Amino acid sequence: MARAYALFVNGWVDTQVHAALAPLVIGDLYDRVRPVDQAYIRESRGKRFGSSDFAAVQAAARDKGVPAFRAVLEPARRMLKEQKFLAGEVPAYPDYTLMGAFMWARIVSPFELLAADDPVHAWRERMLDLYGGLGRKAKAA
Repeated sequence: MARAYALFVNGWVDTQVHAALAPLVIGDLYDRVRPVDQAYIRESRGKRFGSSDFAAVQAAARDKGVPAFRAVLEPARRMLKEQKFLAGEVPAYPDYTLMGAFMWARIVSPFELLAADDPVHAWRERMLDLYGGLGRKAKAA
């Protein structure tokens, strides 16, 4: 049963969270990758977004896509209104899976994805503080 739950959460993060998140930070990502990697990003992400003008894709997403991204997080928000972590009182696989998306975004972009009063924001802050603040120590954009 645990494997099924893990696959469900992983599928949600991969297909919904990352899909809503990526357009919000794609321009920042492109600007931060090594020059040798820019051609790969331009080709692969250009196909995905239908444009290699990542600054324009990102601007349009930020203009209209932030509420959509935040809406995708509603399942997590509902859990986090009731408990500290998605898994309960201590973090487990669902927390680390979703946090991976937020860590990726934090490293590639300074864009603030969450409102300060969002339960997901408070959860993300708790996740960053785990293990002596290991998440906070990662180089952020």
